[in-house]
Amino acid sequence: MTIKNQLLKFKQTVSQLTMLPLIEEIDLKIIERLESESNENDYAREICKKIRPLLRDLSIENLDAQRGLHNAFVEARLYYELKRKVDIERNPEGNGSQPDFCIMFNGERFFAEVKAVSMAGSNQNYKNLIEEGLDAKIKIENQINEGHRISIAGTIIQPAFSGQEDYDPRSRHCVIECLIEKIRALIKPTQFQSGTTFLFVDLNQWALGSDTIRSLIPIYPEDETGTCGSGVLWYVAFGKAGNQIFKPAEFEGASNIDKLLSKDGILHEFADISGIFFCYPCGTRKNSRLLGLYRAYDENSTKNFVETVADLYNDDFNNNDFLLQKEYNSQFPGN
Repeated sequence: MTIKNQLLKFKQTVSQLTMLPLIEEIDLKIIERLESESNENDYAREICKKIRPLLRDLSIENLDAQRGLHNAFVEARLYYELKRKVDIERNPEGNGSQPDFCIMFNGERFFAEVKAVSMAGSNQNYKNLIEEGLDAKIKIENQINEGHRISIAGTIIQPAFSGQEDYDPRSRHCVIECLIEKIRALIKPTQFQSGTTFLFVDLNQWALGSDTIRSLIPIYPEDETGTCGSGVLWYVAFGKAGNQIFKPAEFEGASNIDKLLSKDGILHEFADISGIFFCYPCGTRKNSRLLGLYRAYDENSTKNFVETVADLYNDDFNNNDFLLQKEYNSQFPGN
């Protein structure tokens, strides 16, 4: 049985029981492409080889196998996305000090390191979702058996929640600091010393609390109240400890003051990282966008690379604010 069909069978079985966010995100069209190209494409062959043993161990309870499959898929999805825009090759595995990919762009060599950021709380958040998914299915089944014409059950997904007593689902500060902490834990400094190296961060398991476009802007007016809101991704990259973060006001007259950052952003802490690309869903998880952030005074080649590869981008001086606001207004003309 092909890898695609094995995954499809597993997905169909699981959908009748519960939810597995890491597996649900996997696009079977990309898996099918990997298999079809595995004879002539070294990278596709390598990923298929990595996936097969993980499939043998795959189960609802085995989060390690789910995470391994998800990480392989995230890397492959980004590989095909970049392949449309630049010349890209996989660096040989086995040397932990090398970034994942080597890229040729305008006659220069660049590098890319790929990281997938899972929900907060390590495996516990995923375990809770599996249990809640099972409970929801049981509730629906009970309602059907009782003769209800419409059966309803809900599950709450909160990627930034890890048991905090003061958790606020409206807080941008919580999301920013959680992402900084999780990204920081994934970074190996030696992977960014081969040359101009960009960090690609997959956030398809997350919700930012702000819209995709304006998450790249440090501050902007919220649509509902007109109060100031903080762009999550801009602060993940460029925030500094002590920066005031703003959240959406819950109602007219309510405060929009969030908390002060206690952490520096990734591009302040890691000078060897030339820029960050966030892969984030737009509309559906199968339709993600690459959102780029870089330092304004870096070399022109860095800027040119980001502007070519990213769907949307900004820098630490917010020089692209006008164009991002224009893009937002064109997509949401009534706001």
